[in-house]
Amino acid sequence: MTQTTNKRRAEPASKPDELPPDLRRCELISSIYDNARRLGVSHEVAVMICAETQTEWAGQQAYIHKDAEDARRSASERNNKMRRDYQRGESVAFIARRYCLSWRQAYRIVAEPAG
Repeated sequence: MTQTTNKRRAEPASKPDELPPDLRRCELISSIYDNARRLGVSHEVAVMICAETQTEWAGQQAYIHKDAEDARRSASERNNKMRRDYQRGESVAFIARRYCLSWRQAYRIVAEPAG
């Protein structure tokens, strides 16, 4: 029995060495592609990275924090904010990504009482 996957394939680019149209719609994906190319990654690999990233993050809102912001925020403030996000219905996986934590660590934080 052959196993099929739901891996997303990028549409062909209209020109060589150009990001395919279906991946160009997102500014973040376009930026990832441009930075990968600038750093010497081949066109084919850069497109694969973009397609995988779009598949993984499809439908989710990305939050990219500033390092200075995290440095100022104490762990208890961060944990309280994580609990509020969870109570508002955000998934543990999304919260873990937002705060650069493992799923297990994020779950431990949102499950413990504030205090």
